[in-house]
Amino acid sequence: MPPTQYSILNTQYSILNTQYSILNTQYSILNTQYALLRQSIIPFSWTLVIGVLTGLPGKNFPDMSFWKLLQFDSAAHAFVFLVFTFLWGVALAKQRNFGFLSRNAVGFAAIVGVLYGISIEIMQYYIFIGRSCEFSDMVSDATGCLIGYFVFKAVYGKVLRLQFE
Repeated sequence: MPPTQYSILNTQYSILNTQYSILNTQYSILNTQYALLRQSIIPFSWTLVIGVLTGLPGKNFPDMSFWKLLQFDSAAHAFVFLVFTFLWGVALAKQRNFGFLSRNAVGFAAIVGVLYGISIEIMQYYIFIGRSCEFSDMVSDATGCLIGYFVFKAVYGKVLRLQFE
């Protein structure tokens, strides 16, 4: 093969190799950008379920005595927000786009959970028909977030400490 053909082939090979590297880098960037979205599908769905259920009119729920309803309602709120905090904590800890969120995932999730619970109660007062704002629900939501925080730390705490050391 003459030297000019060899150098042309070598140049074409270099160009193709560079294009491959660029495409591989673009794929890695896209994969990283959508990692948070992929990790957030289940927690986002849970968040939507909470929003829909708390927006239903009060007449759609069974009629119980005041104390039974208060005990069940408080436990239900705490459980729902425990799961909220745990799911968002896992999703935020697994993503790698934002290091701050990975390191402080469950704390951030708990704070957002408390704010979400408060905003739901405010929306129940002003927007949702047949619903009312109750301070006890806000306390139950915050308690659930706090319990979710400690459950997350018990399950993932050691793993995350080792990962970020």
